[in-house]
Amino acid sequence: MNFFLRTLVVLLFSFQFLNSQSFKNFSSLGGKKDLGVTSVAQNKEGVLWLGTKEGLIRFDGKTSLLLKTEDGLSANEISSLFIDSKNVLWVGHRNGKISLVKKNKADSFLLNPKMPENAVISFFEDKNANIFIGTNGGGLAIYNGTGLEKFSTENGLADDIVYTMAWDEKKYLWIGTDAGINEMDIYGNKTKIAHISTKDGLPDNIVRCIKSDGKGNLIIAMQDSGLCYYDNANQKFVKNPFLSSWNLGAITDVVTKKDGSLLISSENKGMLFISNHKLKLFDAANGLPSNNISKLFIDKEENLWVGTIRGISLQFAQRHTVMNMQMGLPSDKITSVLVDQDETVWASSEKGLGEMMLNETGNYEIKILLKDLAKEGAQVSCMLRPDRNRMFIGTYGKGIAVVETETGSSKMLTTKNGLANDNISFMCLDGDGNTWVSTIGGGISVIDNKTGSIKNYTEDDGLGSNYVYQVFCDSKKRIWAAVDGGCLELFDPDNKSGGKFTSLKEKLKIQSKTIYSIAEDSNGNIWCVTSDEGVIKYNPSTELKTGATGIKIYNTKNGLRDATPPIICSSGNKILLVHNKGIDVIEEGHQPEITYFDLSENDLEPNLNAMYTDLNGYSWFGTNNGVIKFRAFNIPSDSITPAAYLTNLKVQYVNFNMDSANEFSWKQNNMIFEFDATWLKAPDKIKFRYMLAGLEKDWQQITVSHIATYNNIPPGEYSFKVEACNEEGNWGKASEYKFFIATPIWFKWWFWVLVIVGLVVGIYSLVKYRLKALQKQNLILEQKVEERTAEIVEQTKVIEEKNKSLEQLSLVASKTDNVVLIMDANGKIEFINQSFIKLNGITLEELVKERGETIFEVSNHPQIRELVAEAVRDKKSVNYESLNILKSGYKVWESSTLTPTFNEKGELRKMIIIDTDVTERKRQEEIIVQKNRDITDSIQYAQKIQKAILPDLDQVKKDIPHSFILYLIKDIVSGDFYWYARKGDFSIIACVDCTGHGVPGAFMSMIGYNILNQVVNEKNITEPARILTELNKGVIESLNKKNPQNAAKDGMDAAICKVNVQTHQVEYSAAMRPLWIVKKSAGGEYELNEIKADKVPIGTINDDGSYHNFTNHSLIAEADHSFYTFTDGYADQFGGDKGKKLTTGRFKEAVMKIHTEPAEIQRQKLLDLHFQWKGEQEQVDDILVVGFKA
Repeated sequence: MNFFLRTLVVLLFSFQFLNSQSFKNFSSLGGKKDLGVTSVAQNKEGVLWLGTKEGLIRFDGKTSLLLKTEDGLSANEISSLFIDSKNVLWVGHRNGKISLVKKNKADSFLLNPKMPENAVISFFEDKNANIFIGTNGGGLAIYNGTGLEKFSTENGLADDIVYTMAWDEKKYLWIGTDAGINEMDIYGNKTKIAHISTKDGLPDNIVRCIKSDGKGNLIIAMQDSGLCYYDNANQKFVKNPFLSSWNLGAITDVVTKKDGSLLISSENKGMLFISNHKLKLFDAANGLPSNNISKLFIDKEENLWVGTIRGISLQFAQRHTVMNMQMGLPSDKITSVLVDQDETVWASSEKGLGEMMLNETGNYEIKILLKDLAKEGAQVSCMLRPDRNRMFIGTYGKGIAVVETETGSSKMLTTKNGLANDNISFMCLDGDGNTWVSTIGGGISVIDNKTGSIKNYTEDDGLGSNYVYQVFCDSKKRIWAAVDGGCLELFDPDNKSGGKFTSLKEKLKIQSKTIYSIAEDSNGNIWCVTSDEGVIKYNPSTELKTGATGIKIYNTKNGLRDATPPIICSSGNKILLVHNKGIDVIEEGHQPEITYFDLSENDLEPNLNAMYTDLNGYSWFGTNNGVIKFRAFNIPSDSITPAAYLTNLKVQYVNFNMDSANEFSWKQNNMIFEFDATWLKAPDKIKFRYMLAGLEKDWQQITVSHIATYNNIPPGEYSFKVEACNEEGNWGKASEYKFFIATPIWFKWWFWVLVIVGLVVGIYSLVKYRLKALQKQNLILEQKVEERTAEIVEQTKVIEEKNKSLEQLSLVASKTDNVVLIMDANGKIEFINQSFIKLNGITLEELVKERGETIFEVSNHPQIRELVAEAVRDKKSVNYESLNILKSGYKVWESSTLTPTFNEKGELRKMIIIDTDVTERKRQEEIIVQKNRDITDSIQYAQKIQKAILPDLDQVKKDIPHSFILYLIKDIVSGDFYWYARKGDFSIIACVDCTGHGVPGAFMSMIGYNILNQVVNEKNITEPARILTELNKGVIESLNKKNPQNAAKDGMDAAICKVNVQTHQVEYSAAMRPLWIVKKSAGGEYELNEIKADKVPIGTINDDGSYHNFTNHSLIAEADHSFYTFTDGYADQFGGDKGKKLTTGRFKEAVMKIHTEPAEIQRQKLLDLHFQWKGEQEQVDDILVVGFKA
């Protein structure tokens, strides 16, 4: 009890701390530091335009672009901005000139008659699109589209300084000036102007701003008298009760929000916020860069923009805020948190208890209590306010401190007073006002807050263990216990079970023995965090009605990022799970069912069951990084989503004006859509999805890319749609571009009708013609048969004469230089000519004596019998070569022709062999063979060089563990190659297919490999698209393809992937080669998605002489994503039963079957499929397949 008495001293010396609000300050705009913002406007695309003294700034929340006179503005110094109904930006300048900005292009706007040379300080537009222009000393001008109508003090204005304009309920224009208000009726037969001043109840004649409050009344801000309302119903001015004694100086602007809150800015005192009868002041002390505010602006997202002399600041409704030591808490390690009925926040830590109270300005004052608590060896574990007069503070080791909040007196409840244990883990109130206390080691205690009596429940009373992490009372007054070793336990006061706890482990059929936390949603479902299964949902009421005890389990398999979150609590029908990575919100029946909120780049480190839900629905969490206040419920601004819009269209890679005709010829079927979206509160979190309706049925993969490429679009009607989503995954309205691609004449139905009719008529005519021709031919054939019969008789006579002439052949043979041999039907040599005797140095008699009498014995050819049989069988000559070694030892190659002759009965009569000396020819052939052998040796040496420069596959495997490369070359050297480099945390791998294969392809591969080394390793270019662009330039310059005379067809297809296996980021760019991604669809099934490559091969130069800029694709890979890129050799292999190509379709089927296998098994299965399909066929091309997981 002593340390609580010492706490009173700390209370006397507590200090005040103001809570910094969520302002995001932009002090550097357009490359300028502390550039003052005088005016703000927003176009329909959501882009902000900021007026400054040095020019006009286009700002999308991320980047800012400064436009000046050299960009088309009439002057640099800007005094006002306005967006009209046509999305045109009107820019008012200090020198009285006006500029217009249309589609991001600025131009001077010349009026007739001219505007006075006074600053343009306000704009307004009526229902007829007339533009009202207010000036600082030059009165009012109305532009009707053709000319100006001017108003000044000479024709009715109260003063020539026109600060502001607004409509009232009667559609009269109210004009704020330096001399009161003019009420102008511009829609009558004649413009009428009334004057309202202090004589009519207006508190101050200098009126700086007039705005509608959305309820039919006008808000009027003045120079010295603050703010008042004009009650339109009673037609009188009413002073704001909260601003009865105005002391903030001149008002510069006023805005109202949709929730009815009001914001007022001043020249020197900051900004005042009025909401729900509460005031709050924002100035340089709590977040703003300056107290001098010139402009307030509410954008389409309901964000507040504050223009100051030091830039512009953004304030928006956040899902969460963090309170920590920087704000005055004693420590960042918060063990428990509580919010009482007065909205005072209590946060405990090892260094004391922080009390955060809201003051009159809406900021927190923080006091630090119980500083000596840690010195006493106790740590606060939980807190409870059983009533307004007392606070229970649970500790580890010291029991419960009961503090009387009115007097500050305290007492301790420990085991000496009857508590089950002094290690308190959690406390809650039941429906009868009793305090239930869970302990670590002693079970559960129940404190009767009326009598002070204590009852304990232990293992003897049904608890599975005395180690209880949380005790929880639900809406039905049932008590639930999260037990270490006893699972989920229930104590039902209405149950006649003898007042004991009952374990639900067997009933729920779960394996976990330990439960850490319990919560209940608005539907009566009980949720708890288990040690093994994850988070389970159980509804006891459903069990009573149906008898079913079914539970639903949530874990990492169905969407949770952490299956055992330290904190679980409810907000209505939503369940909040707090863990290191952020907060997962489960909302059953909502799409998506689980929403992720990332609260910090670092781990949150939440503490077990350190949570509280206040009366306003906010959830508070204690973490090792401070107190987190989280809003799970939605407010109107949460339903606002970013709207995507198209920025450009390229048709056949040339920019196309989308405002012109949207009908294209069948040749104009390659399109690139460029798009963007504005989300000012979190521009880096925007994501896109798109589809080409008419070609695609589903949205393409969610991406951060701003480009969609479609090639070879078939004829038809299409609609390109693109949507953007914000950081919470809420999708905005789709932007759409409809177009039509005409059908070529040969695709039209009537063309094919004409073709078919023409074919039918043609076939019929051809048949008729052929019938007549056949009849005529039959007559001719009959005549020819008779003629041929006579010819055959005549030819028979001729053959007989020829056989007789054959006998004369020996005479002829004796005169030829060629060697001639004549044999009978059995192969016996009957005759050799003089050339034979001269060449071989042997006569016929000597030949028969030395070698034999038949050709079968004499011939040097080993297959002479087969050759003779072939000639006789086919009744035609056969040719063969043989080596003849003469008596002198000289070797002679002879080419022989063996010809059989037959009689009229077809019987073999003679055989004649004529030999020709071909020794010289054979010598030349041997020279050619040797040269081919030398060339082959050179190519094989080139193969060794090519293998040597290829990357080390072990290094690739080390950097990208889940990867494989399948590389099969067709010839000795290859035109396909893979390339790899490691740059920092990124691995860059290229898959390249050069023109041709063999030596030409290898030559191109050496060029490509060398250029890739230069681009990546020497120039340090790592973005895939830029690498391809540089590779394209290098190939063109290496082959001198810019010279038309040298413009060869050589080039290459290439795909480059940049992979970070730590962050799972994958970038891809390609020329002609796609990237396949296998991943799970929304339905849980695997599907193959394809990112298409640019249809421009490497080595191509545009018609205008420029180089093609390749498209870069970037995405974050999930665990189930598999990536594949490849050359065309695998799919083009001929084979199978019918000798056809494998095709891309079969390749995709193979990938879908193997993508879950380890990388090496995938490679082997693709290799097996290739050889199985190829069979006995030759390999048609080099093969390269690269697969990996990121």
